[in-house]
Amino acid sequence: DPPRTSATRSMLRFGRPLHGYATMEEEEEQQEAAIEAVVTDIEADLFAYCEMKHSFLHSPYRDECQRAQFNMKFFAPYLANLQFSTLVSEDLLVVSASVLFVTFYIAFHSGSLLMALLGILQIVLSLPVALFFYTAFRMQWFSQLHILAFFIVLGIGADDLFVLLDAWRQSARLEVEVSGTLEARMIYTYRRSVSTMINTSLTTAVAFLATGLSPIMPISAFGIFAA
Repeated sequence: DPPRTSATRSMLRFGRPLHGYATMEEEEEQQEAAIEAVVTDIEADLFAYCEMKHSFLHSPYRDECQRAQFNMKFFAPYLANLQFSTLVSEDLLVVSASVLFVTFYIAFHSGSLLMALLGILQIVLSLPVALFFYTAFRMQWFSQLHILAFFIVLGIGADDLFVLLDAWRQSARLEVEVSGTLEARMIYTYRRSVSTMINTSLTTAVAFLATGLSPIMPISAFGIFAA
């Protein structure tokens, strides 16, 4: 009988520079795009052969490639990058749904849609500020992962808004020295809530700055940006 094995592995390598280019650096983006197009076609063929289906928030790679006589697994850095971009793009749609939910919940809790919209606007405006300081430190790496920091900012910003709103409502039930004027109520509200808001923001920022110490560059860059 011929030799048999229960497992085997094959590796296919792409050589560069591609045909028609003198060096790897010559029109590097076009060479990358050409390789990506070929790998994408191969991935589509493999998905069809293995009957691996893609759906919203479900990666085909969660399905196993099982055939009648064998099971197959495949991987390539290009495929990993493409899959990462696809999943993050779908997560951004979830961000939009989260923003809508938080906006309407703040409006319900506060009784004011205007306050909810202004609160969300303030949260959104924190991202350009973060990007300014991020570039000021000469950080050049930026990917879709950084945009997902909005999940964190949205949660912290909404929490701070609830703390501020509850302190404002509490001020209306206190003695007349506090509840008598809007100015006195605002002074009480800020004094009552400022330490809580600073602590929640500061501890989160320190946690992400610690992530910025990671030797893995994308994780480090994300930690610095999120902080």
